[in-house]
Amino acid sequence: MNQEPNPTTAASQTTGIIATLFDFSFSTFVTTKFIKFIYGLAMLFAAVCVLMFIGFGFRQGFLMGFFCLIVSPVVAFIYLFLARMWTEMIIVAFRIAEHIRSIDEKTPPRA
Repeated sequence: MNQEPNPTTAASQTTGIIATLFDFSFSTFVTTKFIKFIYGLAMLFAAVCVLMFIGFGFRQGFLMGFFCLIVSPVVAFIYLFLARMWTEMIIVAFRIAEHIRSIDEKTPPRA
């Protein structure tokens, strides 16, 4: 059951992404290919905001810096949790559409 990655598949996926961008029939979805990148950007944004918030806090004073040091990771965790939920909901919606399409293809047309 262990499948080896096929090098031609990776090349066709890259071409598939480019072809998907110019697919005016919207028969394939580009969002499912970029969702990991979008979530990575959300993680990077959270990390930069935490560092900026902590730096801002310590410029205001030690107590404010300590407060920011405690609060900012909690806020970032909540933000990442919500971002993860949002991206998962997007993926679920696209998977539902893909499964409905496959069911529709298997269903005979009505007379």
